[in-house]
Amino acid sequence: MRTVIPLVALAFGTAATPARADLTTLCKEHYLAARFDAARRCFTRALSQLEEQPAALCEAYTFIAATELGEEDPIAARRAIDVALAIDPSYDPADPLLGSPRVRELIDQARPEGESGRPSLVASDPDVGAEGAVLFSVRAQKVRPPLTVHLRYRFAAGGAPVSGWRQALLPDSGGPDAPRVAAIPRLDQARQIEYLFSVQTPEGAVVYRVGTQSTPLSYDLGAARRGGDPNSHPIRVTPWYGSWWFWTGLGAIAAGSVVVVLLTQGDDTGAIRIQVE
Repeated sequence: MRTVIPLVALAFGTAATPARADLTTLCKEHYLAARFDAARRCFTRALSQLEEQPAALCEAYTFIAATELGEEDPIAARRAIDVALAIDPSYDPADPLLGSPRVRELIDQARPEGESGRPSLVASDPDVGAEGAVLFSVRAQKVRPPLTVHLRYRFAAGGAPVSGWRQALLPDSGGPDAPRVAAIPRLDQARQIEYLFSVQTPEGAVVYRVGTQSTPLSYDLGAARRGGDPNSHPIRVTPWYGSWWFWTGLGAIAAGSVVVVLLTQGDDTGAIRIQVE
Protein backbone atom coordinates (compact mmCIF):
# COMPACT_ATOMS: atom_id res chain seq x y z
CA MET A 1 0.00 0.00 0.00
CA ARG A 2 1.36 3.39 -0.95
CA THR A 3 1.52 6.12 1.64
CA VAL A 4 1.04 9.71 0.52
CA ILE A 5 2.94 12.26 2.58
CA PRO A 6 1.33 15.66 1.95
CA LEU A 7 3.48 17.94 -0.18
CA VAL A 8 2.24 21.32 -1.33
CA ALA A 9 5.37 23.42 -1.85
CA LEU A 10 9.09 22.92 -2.14
CA ALA A 11 11.41 25.58 -0.70
CA PHE A 12 15.15 25.27 -1.33
CA GLY A 13 16.32 28.14 0.85
CA THR A 14 17.38 30.42 -2.02
CA ALA A 15 15.49 32.23 -4.74
CA ALA A 16 14.64 29.70 -7.43
CA THR A 17 15.46 30.36 -11.06
CA PRO A 18 12.58 29.96 -13.53
CA ALA A 19 14.08 26.69 -14.81
CA ARG A 20 14.39 25.30 -11.30
CA ALA A 21 10.89 26.47 -10.39
CA ASP A 22 9.49 24.68 -13.46
CA LEU A 23 11.34 21.49 -12.61
CA THR A 24 10.38 21.40 -8.94
CA THR A 25 6.76 22.22 -9.82
CA LEU A 26 6.78 19.15 -12.05
CA CYS A 27 8.35 17.10 -9.25
CA LYS A 28 5.56 18.13 -6.91
CA GLU A 29 2.91 17.30 -9.46
CA HIS A 30 4.33 13.78 -9.79
CA TYR A 31 4.41 13.39 -6.03
CA LEU A 32 0.89 14.65 -5.42
CA ALA A 33 -0.38 12.28 -8.11
CA ALA A 34 1.35 9.41 -6.25
CA ARG A 35 3.75 8.88 -9.17
CA PHE A 36 6.53 8.30 -6.69
CA ASP A 37 9.07 6.81 -9.08
CA ALA A 38 8.70 9.78 -11.44
CA ALA A 39 8.85 12.18 -8.47
CA ARG A 40 12.05 10.63 -7.17
CA ARG A 41 13.74 10.82 -10.56
CA CYS A 42 12.57 14.41 -10.93
CA PHE A 43 13.97 15.47 -7.56
CA THR A 44 17.21 13.67 -8.37
CA ARG A 45 17.56 15.72 -11.58
CA ALA A 46 16.97 18.87 -9.52
CA LEU A 47 20.10 18.13 -7.46
CA SER A 48 22.35 19.42 -10.23
CA GLN A 49 20.71 22.84 -9.88
CA LEU A 50 21.49 23.00 -6.17
CA GLU A 51 25.26 22.47 -6.21
CA GLU A 52 27.28 24.18 -3.46
CA GLN A 53 24.07 24.97 -1.59
CA PRO A 54 24.26 22.60 1.39
CA ALA A 55 20.95 23.57 2.99
CA ALA A 56 19.11 23.24 -0.33
CA LEU A 57 20.72 19.87 -1.02
CA CYS A 58 19.75 18.60 2.44
CA GLU A 59 16.17 19.60 1.83
CA ALA A 60 16.08 18.04 -1.63
CA TYR A 61 17.39 14.74 -0.29
CA THR A 62 14.75 14.83 2.43
CA PHE A 63 12.05 15.17 -0.23
CA ILE A 64 13.62 12.23 -2.05
CA ALA A 65 13.35 10.28 1.20
CA ALA A 66 9.67 11.25 1.39
CA THR A 67 9.07 9.78 -2.08
CA GLU A 68 10.77 6.56 -0.97
CA LEU A 69 8.54 6.39 2.08
CA GLY A 70 5.60 6.87 -0.24
CA GLU A 71 6.82 3.78 -2.10
CA GLU A 72 7.14 1.94 1.23
CA ASP A 73 10.90 1.60 0.78
CA PRO A 74 12.38 2.62 4.15
CA ILE A 75 15.87 1.37 3.21
CA ALA A 76 16.10 3.71 0.20
CA ALA A 77 14.58 6.49 2.29
CA ARG A 78 17.27 5.97 4.93
CA ARG A 79 19.99 6.20 2.24
CA ALA A 80 18.65 9.59 1.14
CA ILE A 81 18.51 10.87 4.72
CA ASP A 82 22.05 9.61 5.32
CA VAL A 83 23.24 11.83 2.47
CA ALA A 84 21.42 14.85 3.90
CA LEU A 85 22.96 14.31 7.34
CA ALA A 86 26.44 13.72 5.88
CA ILE A 87 26.14 17.18 4.31
CA ASP A 88 24.97 18.70 7.59
CA PRO A 89 24.59 16.51 10.71
CA SER A 90 22.57 19.22 12.43
CA TYR A 91 20.09 19.56 9.55
CA ASP A 92 16.51 19.92 10.66
CA PRO A 93 13.79 20.54 8.05
CA ALA A 94 12.45 24.07 8.33
CA ASP A 95 9.53 23.44 6.03
CA PRO A 96 6.52 22.24 8.06
CA LEU A 97 5.53 20.11 5.07
CA LEU A 98 8.48 17.88 5.97
CA GLY A 99 7.12 17.49 9.50
CA SER A 100 5.63 14.07 8.83
CA PRO A 101 6.18 11.78 11.84
CA ARG A 102 7.72 9.16 9.56
CA VAL A 103 10.22 11.65 8.11
CA ARG A 104 11.04 13.06 11.55
CA GLU A 105 11.52 9.58 12.98
CA LEU A 106 13.82 8.66 10.11
CA ILE A 107 15.96 11.76 10.66
CA ASP A 108 16.19 11.12 14.41
CA GLN A 109 17.27 7.52 13.81
CA ALA A 110 19.91 8.46 11.23
CA ARG A 111 21.39 11.55 12.90
CA PRO A 112 25.00 10.83 13.96
CA GLU A 113 25.78 11.57 17.58
CA GLY A 114 28.42 14.16 18.37
CA GLU A 115 28.88 15.20 14.74
CA SER A 116 28.70 18.80 13.53
CA GLY A 117 29.95 21.00 10.71
CA ARG A 118 29.64 20.89 6.95
CA PRO A 119 32.25 19.42 4.58
CA SER A 120 35.18 21.53 3.39
CA LEU A 121 38.58 21.03 1.76
CA VAL A 122 42.05 22.50 2.32
CA ALA A 123 44.33 21.95 -0.66
CA SER A 124 48.10 21.97 -1.06
CA ASP A 125 50.07 22.57 -4.25
CA PRO A 126 50.75 19.54 -6.38
CA ASP A 127 54.33 18.43 -6.84
CA VAL A 128 56.24 16.05 -9.10
CA GLY A 129 57.36 12.76 -7.59
CA ALA A 130 60.56 10.86 -8.22
CA GLU A 131 58.90 8.84 -11.01
CA GLY A 132 57.51 11.93 -12.72
CA ALA A 133 53.93 11.53 -11.46
CA VAL A 134 52.09 14.65 -10.35
CA LEU A 135 51.27 14.31 -6.64
CA PHE A 136 48.08 15.82 -5.25
CA SER A 137 47.02 16.18 -1.64
CA VAL A 138 43.90 17.70 -0.13
CA ARG A 139 42.81 17.61 3.48
CA ALA A 140 39.17 16.71 3.79
CA GLN A 141 37.35 18.24 6.73
CA LYS A 142 34.01 16.83 7.90
CA VAL A 143 33.68 14.70 4.77
CA ARG A 144 31.59 11.76 5.92
CA PRO A 145 30.37 8.72 3.97
CA PRO A 146 28.61 8.47 1.60
CA LEU A 147 30.20 11.75 0.41
CA THR A 148 33.37 11.41 -1.66
CA VAL A 149 36.27 13.68 -2.70
CA HIS A 150 37.16 14.09 -6.37
CA LEU A 151 40.03 15.62 -8.31
CA ARG A 152 39.34 17.04 -11.77
CA TYR A 153 42.36 18.06 -13.84
CA ARG A 154 43.79 18.74 -17.28
CA PHE A 155 47.27 19.45 -18.60
CA ALA A 156 48.28 22.63 -20.44
CA ALA A 157 51.28 24.17 -22.19
CA GLY A 158 51.69 27.86 -22.91
CA GLY A 159 48.24 28.56 -21.52
CA ALA A 160 46.52 26.17 -23.95
CA PRO A 161 45.07 22.79 -22.92
CA VAL A 162 46.91 19.70 -24.16
CA SER A 163 44.43 17.24 -22.68
CA GLY A 164 40.74 17.07 -21.87
CA TRP A 165 39.34 17.23 -18.35
CA ARG A 166 39.84 14.02 -16.40
CA GLN A 167 38.56 12.96 -13.00
CA ALA A 168 40.00 10.85 -10.21
CA LEU A 169 38.49 9.68 -6.94
CA LEU A 170 40.57 10.52 -3.85
CA PRO A 171 39.81 7.63 -1.49
CA ASP A 172 39.31 7.93 2.23
CA SER A 173 42.67 7.33 3.90
CA GLY A 174 41.61 7.23 7.54
CA GLY A 175 38.61 9.25 8.63
CA PRO A 176 36.55 12.33 7.80
CA ASP A 177 39.46 14.75 8.39
CA ALA A 178 42.28 12.71 6.85
CA PRO A 179 44.35 13.83 3.84
CA ARG A 180 43.29 12.43 0.46
CA VAL A 181 46.11 11.84 -2.03
CA ALA A 182 46.48 10.91 -5.70
CA ALA A 183 49.37 10.37 -8.13
CA ILE A 184 48.62 11.34 -11.74
CA PRO A 185 50.96 10.33 -14.63
CA ARG A 186 52.41 13.46 -16.20
CA LEU A 187 52.18 14.25 -19.91
CA ASP A 188 55.63 14.92 -21.36
CA GLN A 189 54.49 17.99 -23.34
CA ALA A 190 52.66 19.55 -20.40
CA ARG A 191 54.04 22.62 -18.65
CA GLN A 192 51.11 23.38 -16.34
CA ILE A 193 48.32 21.41 -14.72
CA GLU A 194 44.91 22.95 -14.05
CA TYR A 195 42.76 21.32 -11.41
CA LEU A 196 39.95 21.55 -8.90
CA PHE A 197 38.70 19.52 -5.96
CA SER A 198 35.11 18.76 -5.01
CA VAL A 199 33.04 16.95 -2.40
CA GLN A 200 30.20 15.07 -4.09
CA THR A 201 27.11 13.10 -3.14
CA PRO A 202 26.54 9.58 -4.56
CA GLU A 203 24.45 11.20 -7.31
CA GLY A 204 27.34 13.51 -8.26
CA ALA A 205 25.91 16.74 -6.82
CA VAL A 206 28.73 19.02 -5.69
CA VAL A 207 28.49 19.97 -2.01
CA TYR A 208 31.77 21.89 -1.79
CA ARG A 209 34.37 22.88 -4.35
CA VAL A 210 37.87 24.43 -4.49
CA GLY A 211 38.36 25.84 -7.96
CA THR A 212 36.05 25.60 -10.97
CA GLN A 213 36.49 24.58 -14.60
CA SER A 214 36.17 28.21 -15.66
CA THR A 215 38.63 29.41 -12.98
CA PRO A 216 40.69 26.34 -12.07
CA LEU A 217 43.66 26.22 -9.77
CA SER A 218 46.92 26.03 -11.71
CA TYR A 219 50.41 24.74 -11.02
CA ASP A 220 53.60 25.29 -13.02
CA LEU A 221 55.14 21.87 -13.53
CA GLY A 222 58.37 23.41 -14.71
CA ALA A 223 58.90 24.97 -11.28
CA ALA A 224 58.05 21.78 -9.39
CA ARG A 225 60.62 20.18 -7.11
CA ARG A 226 60.93 16.52 -8.08
CA GLY A 227 60.37 14.16 -5.19
CA GLY A 228 58.84 16.88 -3.02
CA ASP A 229 56.15 16.53 -0.42
CA PRO A 230 52.78 17.72 -1.82
CA ASN A 231 51.88 18.95 1.67
CA SER A 232 54.97 21.12 1.95
CA HIS A 233 53.72 24.39 0.51
CA PRO A 234 50.48 26.36 0.44
CA ILE A 235 48.10 26.50 -2.46
CA ARG A 236 48.88 28.70 -5.48
CA VAL A 237 46.18 29.66 -7.93
CA THR A 238 45.85 31.69 -11.09
CA PRO A 239 42.78 33.86 -10.25
CA TRP A 240 43.20 37.29 -8.65
CA TYR A 241 44.05 35.87 -5.27
CA GLY A 242 47.09 34.18 -6.82
CA SER A 243 48.51 37.31 -8.39
CA TRP A 244 51.88 38.64 -7.29
CA TRP A 245 50.42 41.98 -6.19
CA PHE A 246 47.92 40.24 -3.90
CA TRP A 247 50.58 38.25 -2.06
CA THR A 248 52.88 41.29 -1.88
CA GLY A 249 50.14 43.25 -0.13
CA LEU A 250 49.39 40.34 2.15
CA GLY A 251 53.06 40.00 3.08
CA ALA A 252 53.15 43.64 4.08
CA ILE A 253 50.31 43.02 6.51
CA ALA A 254 51.61 39.85 8.12
CA ALA A 255 55.24 40.16 9.26
CA GLY A 256 57.40 37.07 9.08
CA SER A 257 56.50 33.82 7.35
CA VAL A 258 52.86 33.03 6.69
CA VAL A 259 50.83 30.07 5.66
CA VAL A 260 47.82 30.97 3.58
CA VAL A 261 44.92 28.56 3.23
CA LEU A 262 42.45 29.44 0.53
CA LEU A 263 39.06 27.82 0.41
CA THR A 264 35.53 28.65 -0.52
CA GLN A 265 33.16 29.29 2.34
CA GLY A 266 31.14 26.24 3.33
CA ASP A 267 27.84 28.04 3.43
CA ASP A 268 25.45 28.99 0.66
CA THR A 269 26.97 32.41 0.00
CA GLY A 270 29.81 31.19 -2.21
CA ALA A 271 32.11 33.69 -0.49
CA ILE A 272 35.88 33.19 -0.36
CA ARG A 273 37.57 33.04 3.00
CA ILE A 274 41.31 33.50 3.47
CA GLN A 275 42.86 32.46 6.75
CA VAL A 276 46.33 33.69 7.69
CA GLU A 277 48.25 31.93 10.43
